[in-house]
Amino acid sequence: MKNNSRGRHVILNTIELDYWLVSKNVVRCVRKADIRVFPHCDHNAVILEINKENQRPRGAGYWAFSAALLEDKEYVDELTNKSPQFMKCYQHIEDKGLFWEMIKMEIRATSISYSKRKAKNQRNYENELTNKAQSLSSKKLILNKISIITTKSKKN
Repeated sequence: MKNNSRGRHVILNTIELDYWLVSKNVVRCVRKADIRVFPHCDHNAVILEINKENQRPRGAGYWAFSAALLEDKEYVDELTNKSPQFMKCYQHIEDKGLFWEMIKMEIRATSISYSKRKAKNQRNYENELTNKAQSLSSKKLILNKISIITTKSKKN
């Protein structure tokens, strides 16, 4: 490992950042700084976590139906299987408008639940891949260091 002209460490064609530059106003808010493997990219992600003062807890937010769900076979199957249950549950309601509103409420609840479950599974899968990539990156770095050491020992 050696310093190049820009003051960065160079290890076998890889460049590592040595430090973050932040203003004095921001430095007291920094909680964590890190460099991680970033999926779908040939560069590492540079992470800076900042504590925001007086941050209010966020609510559930606003949900809007995504038409992309209609192309998801698993979602369509789940909704198709639950639809008869929805109608049976509200069959006693004589007002057709109210009946339709209750069915829409059930569809919305099912859609939100499905979307959250799908997003959680996707996040877990991405985290798993990121951890594997991080592990491989660490192993690669160790192998590169071993290669440097063996190369130096062969020269001597």
